Amino acid sequence: KESYQYALGGDSAEGLAKGDESFGVCRDKATNHIVADFNGLYPPEEFALKLRLLGWYFEEADNAPENNNHGYSTCSEMLKMDHVRMYYTRNDKGEVTAKAGFTTTAKTRPVMLDLMAKQVDKAFFEIRSEIIMAQCRTFIKNPKRSGHPEADGSFKDDGILACAIAGYVIDEIPFKMIEAK
Repeated sequence: KESYQYALGGDSAEGLAKGDESFGVCRDKATNHIVADFNGLYPPEEFALKLRLLGWYFEEADNAPENNNHGYSTCSEMLKMDHVRMYYTRNDKGEVTAKAGFTTTAKTRPVMLDLMAKQVDKAFFEIRSEIIMAQCRTFIKNPKRSGHPEADGSFKDDGILACAIAGYVIDEIPFKMIEAK
């Protein structure tokens, strides 16, 4: 909708038949609700185009694909495109860096997942995706990995990570009222 503000989170994958899926999630900054999502076995270049198109459709949304591993290729491709409002990683002081995309680290991962867990516990936003809901049901604190939060066994968690990234971006760059013209 015109005058609405959105944030996109993306979890990139290699795009191989037996690998993880790339997953994109768009959330409304005012309500935090999921308004769109997509997933599939997309190579980074194709995933970049899909994120760019979704961001364009949703009023030039803040676009935050993960920049780790295959995400680096996704971010590199997006930087070559027009009309991309790219998210840039923040440092420990909250200052914007020159690194395009969202950097998932041992420090940011638990913060973004804890934020999403609190939001889910308080019914703060609507998860309007059957796939993400299914992934939430199989997302555990793995006792074999010191309570590391991840998908149980062979289940997937790409949608949860993309949704959590979008929520983290909204937390950093919240909805701002714009004066109507």
